[in-house]
Amino acid sequence: MTVLFTVPRAVRGPLTVSIPSTSVPVGVTRLKFTINRFAWPEGNDVAYAELEYSLDSGSTWAGKFWIGMGGGSQPYKGNPDPPSFFSYVIPEPASSTRRIRGQVILNTALDCGAVIEGDAT
Repeated sequence: MTVLFTVPRAVRGPLTVSIPSTSVPVGVTRLKFTINRFAWPEGNDVAYAELEYSLDSGSTWAGKFWIGMGGGSQPYKGNPDPPSFFSYVIPEPASSTRRIRGQVILNTALDCGAVIEGDAT
């Protein structure tokens, strides 16, 4: 996978982290937005992330995808804090005018990081 954007791990919040308009390489057909979680406090809707894409160099935006995340331990296969993520197919893989942008909203102080990756499926 090709890394398109990274938010380094840190304790931060409450705040909104903007993901600026970023080019999607030619050939990428799938995007994956991963939020790495580290010992989040209990609570509903402690964080929210969204990503949208443009097929015309950012003139218009479409395809908004999002995830709302609760806090606390989310055990999965022995990992007490597995990452939260979503992925989707981005159209027109031969186009050089595709872009993504988004945001991560932390409603409380959280230890986390994020990465957006793209690959050809």
